[in-house]
Amino acid sequence: MSTVQEILVGQKDKQGEAKKENNYERVKVYLSTHSKVTDRDIAEALTMSTNTANKRRRLIQDAMNRVNAMSDKP
Repeated sequence: MSTVQEILVGQKDKQGEAKKENNYERVKVYLSTHSKVTDRDIAEALTMSTNTANKRRRLIQDAMNRVNAMSDKP
């Protein structure tokens, strides 16, 4: 692989990571105002796949569960 190809691959990886972070934040904000929604509701509202909505929702819920578990400890 040439140096130019390596640079292009690195740029695509960075763009992909930025998009994942952006989707995470978008779902987090949406869930903060809509508590009882399905993955399909999230996907339609934020124009993403239901698979992406499900993954991000689960990550957010797991993070919240860890925070709550830490706050329960004396």
